[in-house]
Amino acid sequence: MLNKSREPLRRPRRKSRLQSADSFAAVRDTLLSARRVAYRFVAAHWPDLADVEPQVAQRVHFQPDPALLAELGLDPQSLPAAPDDECYIFTFSGTIRTPDGFNAPRVASVTVDAHQRVLRSTMSK
Repeated sequence: MLNKSREPLRRPRRKSRLQSADSFAAVRDTLLSARRVAYRFVAAHWPDLADVEPQVAQRVHFQPDPALLAELGLDPQSLPAAPDDECYIFTFSGTIRTPDGFNAPRVASVTVDAHQRVLRSTMSK
């Protein structure tokens, strides 16, 4: 059996603790301010969901693969670039009591960007 020469395991160079803490604090502050905007919006439009804790997701911007665009005969430069702003989707789920006495699910979704603007809001029927 041959002995293989092995290179020592190398870890990728990490950011300093101060750099990663600063970037984490900036993201946290952006998320908290967007959350406040979503809470105010829901309280103003759907008061029955005002005390619900939302689920948070970051919005993903889809960009088609350049190979697929070339196959379709489209120039990748002709498409608008994906926005760089981070967007957060807050989903508030709760139930309301109907006049018949039944419980009906109620789901509201609010999309807020990094500039604290409400981009989109939806409510289930």
